[in-house]
Amino acid sequence: MIASVLTGCEDEPPPPPQNQARPTGPVAFAYETSSAVRIARGESEVADLKLGSNSSSVLSAEWAPDGSRFVYATSKKLVSVDTVSGAAVEVNCTCDKLAISGGSVYVLESYSGKDLSVYDLKTLVPQGKLKPLQPNAKGMLTVAGAGDRLVTFQITADGARPETDVVVVDPATGSATKVGSSGDAGLPQDTAYTPRGWDGKPMFAYVALSSSGASNGVATVVVIDPLNPAQQLVGDNAHLRARTTDAQASITQENLWWGWDGALGVTARVWSCERVTGSCTDYTPNTQWRFDAKGWTSVDERGLASLRALGEGSVELSGGKGTGSDKQRLTLVNGDHRKSLSTNVKKLWTPPSPPPPPASDGIVTVVNLNAAMGFKMGKGQSRGTNAKAEDLEKLADDILKQDGDVANLQEMAKPAAKEVARILKRRTGREWLLNWAGSGQNDYYRGEDEHEKPVYPQASSGNAQLVQIGDGVVSQRPLTIDTVPDSDKQQDQGILLQSGNRSFLGAEITTERHGIVDVYNTHLARAKDETDEDRTKDIAQLQTRTESRRNPVVLTGDFNLEIDGKGEDGSPLTVAAVRSFMERYGYADVCKEFGGTSNFQFPERVLTPNRIDFILVRGVATHGSAKFESHRSDHWGLVTRVGPV
Repeated sequence: MIASVLTGCEDEPPPPPQNQARPTGPVAFAYETSSAVRIARGESEVADLKLGSNSSSVLSAEWAPDGSRFVYATSKKLVSVDTVSGAAVEVNCTCDKLAISGGSVYVLESYSGKDLSVYDLKTLVPQGKLKPLQPNAKGMLTVAGAGDRLVTFQITADGARPETDVVVVDPATGSATKVGSSGDAGLPQDTAYTPRGWDGKPMFAYVALSSSGASNGVATVVVIDPLNPAQQLVGDNAHLRARTTDAQASITQENLWWGWDGALGVTARVWSCERVTGSCTDYTPNTQWRFDAKGWTSVDERGLASLRALGEGSVELSGGKGTGSDKQRLTLVNGDHRKSLSTNVKKLWTPPSPPPPPASDGIVTVVNLNAAMGFKMGKGQSRGTNAKAEDLEKLADDILKQDGDVANLQEMAKPAAKEVARILKRRTGREWLLNWAGSGQNDYYRGEDEHEKPVYPQASSGNAQLVQIGDGVVSQRPLTIDTVPDSDKQQDQGILLQSGNRSFLGAEITTERHGIVDVYNTHLARAKDETDEDRTKDIAQLQTRTESRRNPVVLTGDFNLEIDGKGEDGSPLTVAAVRSFMERYGYADVCKEFGGTSNFQFPERVLTPNRIDFILVRGVATHGSAKFESHRSDHWGLVTRVGPV
């Protein structure tokens, strides 16, 4: 976790992610009967999709992480359903297993298949093939979606009880990471993904079955962080073993699902059968269990097949002989009101999408941070913020820890800035808009191997401004769009400074409480890169832009200049220009008291922390200003909250 000197900062995880387009009202859920797949919202049926012949059944199904679509496959059809309108599209498919990742559906067409057929999530238009198989794998046993990742179970030894490697795949880059094998826990039986687990981040879980005979087996719940895959965490069955003294008892766990509180739910049963007589004993009939960072808790012992909280109520699956039986009853429960929906249910699916974000607090917090993607950015250099998913998640942590609404970031790669915007949207449930000011092009690496290829080859580099809509900010409008395309040939929202290779950008921020505030972000040239005279021209260019409007202004950035001295680094003219600019227009240096902002981390040699990062404001009051420690940058971050004028 990061340390912060911001008084009153809360250590709670960010609010649950939520797709802005998701409708209000009852939450959708899906279930299969002997003849149809149905999607409902509360007591209202959204879709009733017939399965066709009596032999048809659902082989695999998944929700889109935001709950907007439900996709299922039979042996002959692949079907994608809009969970608001109930409209469905289908294509012919020799399907076995499917997974949803990003905006695509990945289909494994047969046992031990070596590639995945890819379809558009909404239209099911074919998009080609993905070949995620590792060199030692003979094929795939199954596949499951994990947000922007896939979790594949790749067969390494075939037979009556195949062995598999668990491999997390990023379809966008093709990168794959082995996190375990069936030897660790067993073969996959059930899977579940959530965009927000108990620590506020994505989590993937599966039930693994390890068997020692035809009538004996132990099912274990395994958890993986799909964005930062490391060795999988094999669950502890001690809470179930405690239900019997029979050391050879079998353990069944099924109907795996994620609750909106970030906890994992599952149905467990402890039992054994006599090999000679065939008689069986239930030590613990079906019980409902909840798992989070604190461990396992029993939540229901009525023998239900599954019990799931859903919005203000819950759904109960009861009766039958377990998953696959068509004699289970599905009941919708809301307080004392119970509504039976069907008595021949085979399978229940509930979405992972959490409830809407909390109401806005109206406060607008501005964060400034040199993200340091350009600090030690070469092959095999792990210092600074690299182009890895875990680094970008940590950068999002830096913003969310300060409850940021506007994040001004310097030294960014444009693809990384887009990814951070997606991470923030997923973790807060609100829209995050990206304004970009390109300054040049660079290669960005993972920082793990001296022979590695860049993750972002010749990507646009520069400054990012991320604006959260809906929690204190009503809207935003870029102010600095010029006629010069960015280095990636796309129009950006920034302006290249006259000295070259540096840029700035700004946006008109309409707030809930305090009207319009113009917020600017800049990264100025270093003294060793440009002359003192040319740097003063950059200050004049910045001044002309910010003072061309009468709105209050918040100006932040890495100035590469210590304005408290006399320009000892050979920049007396630039220092004088900044001071004149501040004094003439009445700018307050709101973080002056916190001292140095750079060289606090990863120094090449002993360096004195320099105060080169600033938050300057005029025409608006601020409070709660602070300096905070960042995860991976060699700079401290700065933060302030906009108050009433």
